[in-house]
Amino acid sequence: MTDTIAHFFPLSTKEGWSRFVSDDPPRPPKITHAQRQAQSKSNREQYDTARRQFMSGGIVRTPVFNKILQSASSRLRMNEFKYTGKLGLIVSGAPALGKTTTVTQIGKLHTLRRQHQEHPAGQPGSIPVVYITVPPACGPKAMIAEFAEFFGLPTNGRISQSTLLNTVSQVMARVRTELVIVDEIHNLNVNYRMSADASDALKQLSEKCAATFIYAGVNVESSGLLDGARGQQISSRFELHRVAPFSDRSTKHRDEWQAVLLDLEETLCLTRQRDGDILAHSARLFADTGGSIGRLVDTLHRAALDAIDNRTERLTFASDTTMRAKRAPALAAAS
Repeated sequence: MTDTIAHFFPLSTKEGWSRFVSDDPPRPPKITHAQRQAQSKSNREQYDTARRQFMSGGIVRTPVFNKILQSASSRLRMNEFKYTGKLGLIVSGAPALGKTTTVTQIGKLHTLRRQHQEHPAGQPGSIPVVYITVPPACGPKAMIAEFAEFFGLPTNGRISQSTLLNTVSQVMARVRTELVIVDEIHNLNVNYRMSADASDALKQLSEKCAATFIYAGVNVESSGLLDGARGQQISSRFELHRVAPFSDRSTKHRDEWQAVLLDLEETLCLTRQRDGDILAHSARLFADTGGSIGRLVDTLHRAALDAIDNRTERLTFASDTTMRAKRAPALAAAS
């Protein structure tokens, strides 16, 4: 059992978030295929482990990611001296489009920026970013309990909701929390009393702390969160960013897709994969993934791991016949 598995902490805990932020594996040195073949067994295993770690930790800098990052940075600056009416973001879209990756990477970048700046929020003992997920059928106390569990605070049934809320807000002030990421926000439908109360609890917490809030979820616009008077209030303060699959309808869209392919190819570290070879598979990868960044990353990582394990060291995909069969419905859905 590896140390990572033996001491696993979810991202929605301060320990798990700290590990996520500090986990920044370096890119393994580029070597030729001949050098790879000449490595001893132990050196090959170490090199392959380093490649897998590096592959899994990269940021895909899509135009949408950059836009959301810029908006988050702007909201953080705008909220810095606000006491009421703080502004937030909502990141919405279908599954497998990189919403969670986007918001967690934004949180990671903010933490690292504070550390680099030697800002008070980046000093040891500070926790500038909090990440939690909304459980299904979540009530107000359970909502605040997610924050308490992030900090490792007790949440037993004898603690009232108001006490828990005050305790959490006091801890957030003490550790200088500046950004709160609430994932799976689509689990709150304000048309139901329990979810409406949970949404109100989030609003109360935002009023008791200095943090900017980012919500992320699946098709948030149709989840019920933004319905009615409560939803209108959220919509008035939260800027909505809709994440969509890549398109192939114009040269600009195809250029953006190919730029992402080149960026991802660089992270795979395959010894026989020449720079730019991935573009020969551009159309078929688009067809197979429907333009979904999440599915694209998964597809390329699987292919790269196969290439490392079978020692071919280059990306290979299904036959043309198989891909043509997949391509027709995928392109129809994307059009």
